[in-house]
Amino acid sequence: MSRCSVWRVTGDGGDGGAEVGFDQLVGANIRAYRTAIGMSQLELAEALGRSLGERVHQQTILKIEKGTRPLRFSEARAVAKVLGVQDYMLLAGREDRAARGLLLQLNKDFRGHRKALKEFAADLAPQLVDLALLMAALDQESASDEDGRTADLGPMKAWAESWLLTNWGRELNREIMSTLRKQEFMTDLRDEFKGDSYREVLDRVRGTELRPIHPSISQLAMLDALKYRPAPPDGLDDFDDLDDPDA
Repeated sequence: MSRCSVWRVTGDGGDGGAEVGFDQLVGANIRAYRTAIGMSQLELAEALGRSLGERVHQQTILKIEKGTRPLRFSEARAVAKVLGVQDYMLLAGREDRAARGLLLQLNKDFRGHRKALKEFAADLAPQLVDLALLMAALDQESASDEDGRTADLGPMKAWAESWLLTNWGRELNREIMSTLRKQEFMTDLRDEFKGDSYREVLDRVRGTELRPIHPSISQLAMLDALKYRPAPPDGLDDFDDLDDPDA
């Protein structure tokens, strides 16, 4: 990444043609990405130091984010790698910075969900095998007490059998679908967002045409603004019934 004195950001950067210092722009992006993934300045300094093979102080990160300490090429590459972004994202303008940060945050969250699923499967699989072996043993030799009387394990075996017959993938699908319906954004949506599976519902949400974000709510957090749906005027079921929603 070559150095230059000023990174000009015009309309695409959201600065209305103003000149933004190159180092200030890069520093602001680094700060946005770092906070999005929940990393402290100290953690970034330590990770960057390990990557570079040299000690990096927290104060160095503070200065970089303020734009008062230029990045060397090797440092920029290392910072991007630590933050999990492409090199060019350090140079991106202000526009969509919030969206880029949210993508980083959600990607991190979903990696955590996938890890949790793998850990759940790793715990579940051997227990299912243990239960199946135990049930096989009980089928072949009935349990009895010390006086030789056969114990009635029917109810317990039926309960245990239900775990072996459970379709755990289907259970996960059902739980996701049930939770989707409880989301505030989903509870009052129109019929076009209904579906027989959570994948179908999400596909329809993914393809929806979003209304422009009105200036009056532009100061909301990005996801809050995207989910914002004002109540329609009295006597109307939806804003689509109005020729001019702003009238």
